Amino acid sequence: MLDPIRKVCWFLAFFFFVAFLVGRPAESASEDERFLTGLRARRLFHLAESYCQERLADDELSGVDRALLAGELIRCYAGQAVNSPPADRDPFWARARETAAEFQQVHKDNPRLLLIRVQDALTVLARGELNRQEAEVLLDPAAALDAAKSAIREAAQLLEELDKELVREIPLRHRRTLNAGELTAEELISLQHNVQYQLARAYRNRALCYPKGSDDRIAALTQATDQLRKPLSQTTADDPLVYRIRIDLALCYRLLGSFDAARQVLDTIERGQPAPPVRLHARAEAARLRLDGGRPQEALAVLAQGRRLGGKISAELDFAHLETFIALWKAATADEDQAQADDWRKKAVDIVKMIEQTHGPYWGRRSDLLLVNSAGAARGHGDMEILMRTADNLYRKGQFDDAVSAYERAAQAARDSEDAEQAFALFYKAALVEHTRKRHEQATQKLRDLGRTMQSHARASDAHLLAAWNAAQWAKGDPQGLTEYVDILNEHVRLWPQGKTSDVARLWLGRLKEGEKDWETAIEAYQAISPEHGHLEDAVRGATRCWVARLESLKAKGEPHGELAHTAVGYFEKQIADLRGEPNAEWSELDRFCAEQAARIYLQFTTDGYAKAESALEAAMGGSPVPDPAWTAVAQSLLVIALAGQPGRRKEAEQVLMKTGSSSPERLLEMLDGLAAIAETADPQVKQELAKLQLTVADRLWGERSQVAPAKQQMLKRVRAESLRLAGRRQEAVAAYAELAKEHPNSGSIQETYAELLLEGDDKASWRAALDQWRRVASRTRPRTDGWFKAKYSVALALWKLGEKQQAAERIRYLQAIPPGLEGTPWKERFLELLQRCEIRY
Repeated sequence: MLDPIRKVCWFLAFFFFVAFLVGRPAESASEDERFLTGLRARRLFHLAESYCQERLADDELSGVDRALLAGELIRCYAGQAVNSPPADRDPFWARARETAAEFQQVHKDNPRLLLIRVQDALTVLARGELNRQEAEVLLDPAAALDAAKSAIREAAQLLEELDKELVREIPLRHRRTLNAGELTAEELISLQHNVQYQLARAYRNRALCYPKGSDDRIAALTQATDQLRKPLSQTTADDPLVYRIRIDLALCYRLLGSFDAARQVLDTIERGQPAPPVRLHARAEAARLRLDGGRPQEALAVLAQGRRLGGKISAELDFAHLETFIALWKAATADEDQAQADDWRKKAVDIVKMIEQTHGPYWGRRSDLLLVNSAGAARGHGDMEILMRTADNLYRKGQFDDAVSAYERAAQAARDSEDAEQAFALFYKAALVEHTRKRHEQATQKLRDLGRTMQSHARASDAHLLAAWNAAQWAKGDPQGLTEYVDILNEHVRLWPQGKTSDVARLWLGRLKEGEKDWETAIEAYQAISPEHGHLEDAVRGATRCWVARLESLKAKGEPHGELAHTAVGYFEKQIADLRGEPNAEWSELDRFCAEQAARIYLQFTTDGYAKAESALEAAMGGSPVPDPAWTAVAQSLLVIALAGQPGRRKEAEQVLMKTGSSSPERLLEMLDGLAAIAETADPQVKQELAKLQLTVADRLWGERSQVAPAKQQMLKRVRAESLRLAGRRQEAVAAYAELAKEHPNSGSIQETYAELLLEGDDKASWRAALDQWRRVASRTRPRTDGWFKAKYSVALALWKLGEKQQAAERIRYLQAIPPGLEGTPWKERFLELLQRCEIRY
């Protein structure tokens, strides 16, 4: 039977997954303990987790067993974290912490609660130590170091609090009767020694976060050394913890450069003949002592004593083999002994494979990273190939962060060797890992940097453009991504003014600025795209939308826009300049689109462009091949407007219209309908001329309506009614729209036009009818849409015209009072202006 102190030491050894504190004979462990130990040894964490959760669900479980199984579950999650790739670790760390927190909250009276708190502190320490170890071999260690410092700081605070609590509690345990399952005073003393040992480990890990030789590093190592002496002075020579303390003490002395002191401690361990795992660990530390002293051959001699004792092997010792092989490889490289360098490099590669196969993912990953770091620094023959092979292997294993670092180290090695092609390929591969993982921010930065730093490479612009694409994805969740996106596109055009990728960048920039209604910048981007680009049509259509929106905005504000309209037309005329006057010229769909847009802008935004619009349309319609019938119909409608807008040519416009629609009444009707839509944007004088023309044709068609299908007859009614309205024949238009409104009660456009006509009247009967009509429109329009605000405004305006000023004002104030009121709507100013008129009058 074990004595109480030895028993708690064993319990802690079983509990602390990082410390390997002590051991005890397997036969004295429970069935649960032996089973879980076997599962963890084979890294069957999911089975261990399921087993613990199933046992913890037993309400009859004793407090001691519950604490033991909860600790095992915490260890299980932590073990999964340590053996997982970096990207997969966080959930396991979180579960480990959550399990400890839940236990402390639900089982506050558990007699072994203190052990759960210690285990929780060690979970945090393990996370910090892992981050710190990986930071040592990462190309960019800043993030890992910050994470390590944070976790180590928290672990140290938790352990310091536990140490203080144990100082208070131990004397009390001596003086009172223990409850069932409580640790004795002797067991608490043993626990305190372990806590103090773990606290020293926290100090040592904190020291290793600082640069070699720095004051912070020396201070923290000195603190760790002093901390280790506390339990060492209070434990007996046969306490298994003594050997762990001495190994850590030797490690601290070595890191401080006190090699003689470290050697003396290791000699003491060897003379004590501890258990094989301790002796193998001490042998690893002895080899590292020689390596730090610059004597790799002596380190090799230490390792020659063997890697197995009593059937046991040690991951630390195998890792020390790797460190020694790498040191010998570097030494041979420095001596320019290529044969020896190749031999030691091969041994290093081989032992990395063995370490992962023998000791699992955690040690395999540490070995991979050390090899990558060393190959990146050695810069000898074949080093780049090792880095590439290791990077590919890391990627296949799902260790993506490590793969990225390895690819970048390989790329740097290629660059140092002046192999620009290989350097670019490897930097690009590193960035593609992030791109594939949809880590768009990281991919953006890497691809952008690659394009800029290797600008002369044939594929640099492709990489830089892919950076822009990733920035666009990044922008979907972070405004900073949008800023980067714009910067990259502008930078791309500046660095590569010519080429396919530049035109793609311009197209993307144009679309972005178009979406932001920055018409000027969008137009500039679209129009800079070369005619040879595959997306020229997208660019032309984009420029069209922006020109029209920009000109419509100026026109709506009553601002001058004629000169700008001629500038816009110049862009479209330029696209077809080579085709004009060439009878045998081949016109593409895009060419005819440009001619059409030039004509539209002439007709809609200039007062002197009717003849030029006619010329552009005639050229496009007369070119070969024969244009599409649908496009021809649109072009002919525009031609009618162009002719009607020129003095004395309305008869020609009518002839064109009648000739085009002579094939059938329905064809003529379709042209009239299209003409009505186009005429809406024409100059007022031209609009009236067109209305007269439309009305003449509509009246002629009305006599032939029996030859038109019923559905088309309704179209004819609408065209005729609209023509009456545009021609200024208001009474007839009101009557026509009244009939249409009755026949089409669900047509919003008809109902609204009818309401507008009524409100435009000059008598109270019309205004009263308009009030009723606008109320109907408002009731059937979705709230807070533009149409709804228009209807509400028109209701108030009708009331104002009818002399019911107070009621009109009350309706406007009501709209203001109901959140969000009129804020953010284009109707605010009009409502306020009407309200002011209402208040003045009453």
